[in-house]
Amino acid sequence: MREKVVEYYKHEAETYEMKRFRRGGRLQHEVEMRNVITLLKPSKEDLILDLGAGTGRLETVLQKLNCSVISCDISTEMLAKIRKNSFRIRSDAFRLPFKNEIFDKTIALRLLFHFNEADKMEILREMLRVTKAGGLIVFDVESSHGLLSFILNIRKDHLNYLVSPARLEEMFTQIPRIEYKLYFSFFIPRGIYRHIPKDIARVFLSIDRFLPDAMKRFKCSTIFCSILKF
Repeated sequence: MREKVVEYYKHEAETYEMKRFRRGGRLQHEVEMRNVITLLKPSKEDLILDLGAGTGRLETVLQKLNCSVISCDISTEMLAKIRKNSFRIRSDAFRLPFKNEIFDKTIALRLLFHFNEADKMEILREMLRVTKAGGLIVFDVESSHGLLSFILNIRKDHLNYLVSPARLEEMFTQIPRIEYKLYFSFFIPRGIYRHIPKDIARVFLSIDRFLPDAMKRFKCSTIFCSILKF
């Protein structure tokens, strides 16, 4: 799967943002950024690792908050799209080229859902290794509950490994000295938004606001996770 992911983004880099964040996809992007900022709690002068940085859309948001960001991705083609004055490193997420505990916070947006459970755990442990005690790790995965699971059962060419909230919590019990929070979002799977007009996207996103929290766990397609490292 790792090789498939690298090959996929090699060909997607040129049109990545144009395809994903137009029309309703722009609103999807704004929701993702809002969720990430809420969980990550970036502070001025934080040193943040953006793992699986892609074209650097998260870096742009964090730098406006006066954070220092290192963008890390396996795809040379994706990194080439990041602004020239950015600090970029090409690296495999499984073997990060950093010493222990040097980042205040680490984030991996739209990365871990490409990998199976064992690989997810391996990447998480690397993220924890390079993050300081008292620091935060934020990432997202796609839930095996909700509409996305139904859609992917029809499509067999996807690069997604889904996980249930309960199984994710079981995985966290294997990691010592952490505290986690889960936040559920996107009742309508986020991959749909770029294909629809903004007005319809607003209606779809309003479902998230009115859905009771207890129901979101079982109906939303994306899980945003925040881990505090002790």
